[in-house]
Amino acid sequence: MSDQKTIDLIGQEVHTPNHVRKFEQEKKAKELEATAQSVRDNGLGLSKETQAKPEPTYAELKASHDNHFLDQQIEMIRKELITMINEKKQNYEV
Repeated sequence: MSDQKTIDLIGQEVHTPNHVRKFEQEKKAKELEATAQSVRDNGLGLSKETQAKPEPTYAELKASHDNHFLDQQIEMIRKELITMINEKKQNYEV
């Protein structure tokens, strides 16, 4: 009896690492296949939301550009005002 148990235990020790290795290989193969399928479905692997996003219109681009230009102008005026205020403070302190 004990010899049979020993043989079974040895068989399990050999079987378990091989089974784990096989499972890991199958898991990796499934992940690779899922990635490949995603690339095939989505072109370059982009998400569906990214692909479906419409291009901005000319009016939207122009508004964005104008907003950016105005933001730059406001920032420049703000810096000039801060400089002028600091100069006035220095003149009064003297």
